[in-house]
Parts: sequence; structure tokens; C-alpha cells
Amino acid sequence: MTIIGIIGPGAVGTGIAHALKGCSIHVDLLGKRDETLIFHEYATKETFPITVKALNTTDMQYDWLIIAVKTTQLDAILADVNRCIHKDTRIILAQNGYGQHEKIKHTYVYPAVVYISGQKEGQHITHFRDYRLQIQKDTFTEALQQICAQSPLTLELKPHIEQQIWYKLLVNLGINSITALSRDTAQVLKQASMAKLCRQLIEEGRKVAEAEGIHFDTTITTDIM
Repeated sequence: MTIIGIIGPGAVGTGIAHALKGCSIHVDLLGKRDETLIFHEYATKETFPITVKALNTTDMQYDWLIIAVKTTQLDAILADVNRCIHKDTRIILAQNGYGQHEKIKHTYVYPAVVYISGQKEGQHITHFRDYRLQIQKDTFTEALQQICAQSPLTLELKPHIEQQIWYKLLVNLGINSITALSRDTAQVLKQASMAKLCRQLIEEGRKVAEAEGIHFDTTITTDIM
């Protein structure tokens, strides 16, 4: 039986754990302490209990370890990560962003692009939409895709994951920057001045990606907007 560990009981990690609930695999959701969270599906209004195990006391070694903590928390769990893996463990970084995999000294590390929308408030997680991870295609991720095929979790396998990583970075650079600074939702982009600023941010990001060897069509800014 495949054994999967998920570190980080936030909206992403809890969403993945819930999505895999019906699969014939062993799944542990790992966090700071033993606790039970309440998972709420916004679309259906259903709620489910989700069990969290304390990461610092687990003695399990996992075939797949999915890391879903915030990027700023990665350094703090590296010792626990090393304890939870064996030489053939495949590690998925479900964090978005670029370069975090360099911190993990292990042979098999897969940066993933995350499309899971939700929020956590205390012990309550609300899932809004999507259970998608984009990840590099190889024989191991193809096998994991088959395992997940009967679950809500969708693994989209990509021949060049760096392109998808940079695409998500451009989206976050433009839209998240504007919504964070304005403390508003994406509706703020209906203002012409804010939409113009968002376009400028995305275009600047596209030029940085190009300097890093990642090329997009010239329509990418319009496509994102």
C-alpha cells in the first residue's frame, strides 16, 4: 500500500488530505499537534472531520511526502522532513513559488503548482474550488496520478513544469499584489488605473521570466487579465 504524508494542515494540505480520503492508500495529515479540524465544502455545504497527527512525534516514513506549509515555514520543518523520508521517497512541494526545492537535500523533489482555493480560520477550513496540482511528468508521477484517479484530486502532469511555475508567479505578481495593496478583491481591477498597474506588473514579470530562459507568448499579459 502506498503511504502518503502531508505536512501542513492549512487550506491546501487539508484539501489534499480530504480529496484523497476515498483512495485505497494510507494518508496522514501532519501538523503542530494532534487535533481534529472541521473541513467545509462551500459548494455543497457539507462538513467533515479531518484528523491531524503531530509531526514532531510521528515515526512513519512515507513513500510520498507532500509539503504544504507556507514558504516561510519550510526551514523550521526540514529536520522533521528528513525523519519522515527514506531513500526512495518522492517529495512534492505544494507551495507555489520558485527555488524552495533547493533547500531539501534529497534526490526526488518535485515543485508543484497549486490550484486549491480555500481558507483556514482556527480549526475550521473552508474549501471554495479546485483540487488541482500541476507537477513534472515522469514514471513516478504517472503512477501517483493513477492512484489519485478515483479521487477529486487531479494531478496534471507537465513535460516542463518550470513554465507552469512561472505562469502562476506572473498571475500572483499581478493580481495578488494589487488585491493585497488595495485590501480589496479582484473587483478592484475594474478600475482602469488599477488594471493598468496590474498589466505593468505582469509585463515586468514576463521580462524577468524571459531573462531566466522562460518564454511566453506576447499575449500572456492579456490572457492573464
